[in-house]
Amino acid sequence: HMLRAMAAGPQALYLDSTAPAARLHELAHPDGGQAVPRLIAVDDVHLLSPAQQASLFALYNRWRESAATSRAFALAIAGDRSARAMPIREDLRTRLGWDLVFRLEPLTDDDKLAALTAQAQDRQLALAPEVVQWMLTHHERDIRRLSALLDALDRYSLATRRPITIPLLRTMLADPHAT
Repeated sequence: HMLRAMAAGPQALYLDSTAPAARLHELAHPDGGQAVPRLIAVDDVHLLSPAQQASLFALYNRWRESAATSRAFALAIAGDRSARAMPIREDLRTRLGWDLVFRLEPLTDDDKLAALTAQAQDRQLALAPEVVQWMLTHHERDIRRLSALLDALDRYSLATRRPITIPLLRTMLADPHAT
């Protein structure tokens, strides 16, 4: 999701394992008239075919060579594990391992609690910890859906002119027109 979001803007390109190796090859070896994206995001590196891996290796080398030039572009790459642990070509594995690597972990319940509490504080909502705990226990656990629930609860509280409580939350969830 992050790579798709990064590549959603103009002059950006998102590719994954379904992209033809020829497309990666064109990016690695552009002709003089070809417009090159300012950002190239390559997802699911662990699923790339040998031909795609070879083209990604050439693209990576082009990225390194052009970094301090007017032809520079950003390259974002993702896989299901660190580059050093991926089942890919050794030369590509070592190149990808040279650069900055991030590992994204799912949020824990404590992380979700902290995130929702921070969102409430940013909006200056009086939100008791037991309301957030109830949301975590009785609602979908996806942070986006929990944030959307908090948004809806804020609007519902304002519309009904009632403070945010568990009974108000239950009433809002029972009202098909509230969310």
